[in-house]
Amino acid sequence: MEVVFRSKRRRKLAKEEEHIDYISCLPDTILRDIISLLPTKNGECTHVFSSCWCQIWRSAPLNLDLNPDFDVLPIPMYIPTRVILRILSTHQGPIHRLSIPEVYLYYRNDHAMILDIWLRFPTVDRLQELEFQHDRHCRRIPPLPPLPTSVHCFSSTLRVASFGHCNFLGGNSANRHHFLLLKNLSLFDVNISESSLHSLLASCPILESLLLIGQMGCSHIQIVSPTLRSICVCPGYLNFELPQLIIDDAPCLERLLHFQKFNSMKSPSQ
Repeated sequence: MEVVFRSKRRRKLAKEEEHIDYISCLPDTILRDIISLLPTKNGECTHVFSSCWCQIWRSAPLNLDLNPDFDVLPIPMYIPTRVILRILSTHQGPIHRLSIPEVYLYYRNDHAMILDIWLRFPTVDRLQELEFQHDRHCRRIPPLPPLPTSVHCFSSTLRVASFGHCNFLGGNSANRHHFLLLKNLSLFDVNISESSLHSLLASCPILESLLLIGQMGCSHIQIVSPTLRSICVCPGYLNFELPQLIIDDAPCLERLLHFQKFNSMKSPSQ
């Protein structure tokens, strides 16, 4: 009888344990990390497990990617600016990734100011990945918009950066920026002098990947970096003539990729 009693007790305990929500018992910081690693559509479903996940979702690190998902919707749908402002101003947790395609920065008098305002919200003060492109038609109405001064706020947090159709020259020189943790840098059709690019690379002490697409605003580029492992160059959408590339000092360089067409290109980090 004693053996039967113990066996029933074990089965009862095992059955009770099946209904215990061990995940929700984890600390909130771990739960936020779990949600931040999930795709957005999967993260939204976590509230089904427990009501406490709703609050965790609101304060979890956010990856805000404004690029339309053509795999989900055949016709692109864009988020109104007022909705983006509401997300940036009301999200209770940090924003780790912000990707802004050029459709949100279509050429107008205030588009550079709007981008600078977005980057100054407290929710993005620990930004790890930043991607933006001003409208490519900016080149038809020079000068190009300057690199936002607010970018220097991410000097100690940014790990991945992609800047498109902006100006590194003049008072907003690359000399002002230092990206201590930056590993991947991409430049799309920018205006940057050879000296400014040299200063920019020097300000990234652990940079591993450099992607240069389209016009750079200078006739030749000299690469000096003790950490770069991969360099990729491409003429871009309009097949601009690439500047002369000179690898002066890059002892860790493993790959040098030259793509003739933009559509056939992959990131050098892949």
